[in-house]
Order: sequence, then C-alpha cells, then structure tokens
Amino acid sequence: MIRIFIDQATESMQQIRLGMKNKDYKLVNETAHRIKASIINLGILSIKTDMSDMERIAAEEPGSIELPNLVKKVDKVISRVITQLKKELK
Repeated sequence: MIRIFIDQATESMQQIRLGMKNKDYKLVNETAHRIKASIINLGILSIKTDMSDMERIAAEEPGSIELPNLVKKVDKVISRVITQLKKELK
C-alpha cells in the first residue's frame, strides 16, 4: 500500500504541476480529488483541508492567487512524506 501511495502521489503531483503550468485547472481539480482519499487514509491530515481547497478553487476560482500557494504547500508536504516513507521501506 505504501509503495502504491508513493507512486500515485508522485505522479499526481506531477500532473498537478503540469496542470498549473498549462492552466489546465480541470486536471488540477480532478487530480486533487483523486489523491485526496489516499492522503486522508494515510493520516496526512496537515494538508487535508488544503487538498479540499485546491480541488474547490481549481474548479470554481482558477484565477485565484491562493491556488499556486496551495499547490506549493501540498507539494512540499507530500515530497517530505514520500521521502520519509522511502526511508522506512529500506
């Protein structure tokens, strides 16, 4: 399960960054929605609200200056979690 999360989270964050770069907010919304459950299941509660906000803003207010900040914060937290999980798997 942990390896699956690492792979999915890595790919999802790449998709979110790509969506932001290309202003494809539907991709950002859908990807945030897809990974949100895994984040909650693993207990990464520090970004639970951020994921919901990212999903909502990407759908309803894509031009919001808040969206890039949420993406950066979530990306940073997920990167740290992935790094820690990889260490634990060794």
